[in-house]
Amino acid sequence: MNLVPLHRYDGICLCETHIAGSSHVPDFARLKDTLIFGVKLNLVRELENPHDGWAIRIDYPESGQKLGYVPRSINQVPARLMDAGKELYAQVVGLSQESDMEFVRIALIMKD
Repeated sequence: MNLVPLHRYDGICLCETHIAGSSHVPDFARLKDTLIFGVKLNLVRELENPHDGWAIRIDYPESGQKLGYVPRSINQVPARLMDAGKELYAQVVGLSQESDMEFVRIALIMKD
């Protein structure tokens, strides 16, 4: 991942978090290596998700490939905003290491 400092967003930063569920995405290691610091990722509400009624999927912009989800512990407010018609996206802000797992860090941004 090419890490370059990012000084501002094109909207309101709601929070920073990580991409959840990426360990279930086939070939995620290769996809992760193609992510560039600052790239905007698509957020897609999954209203019919059987595991989480507030689910927000994170997709790679060019291919639409699923990268994972906004963590369940923080997805209710962004999901409500999206359901109300607000436009949100994720932006890659870095990597974090936790024990033997590496996570892609993102900022959730609401366009203003």
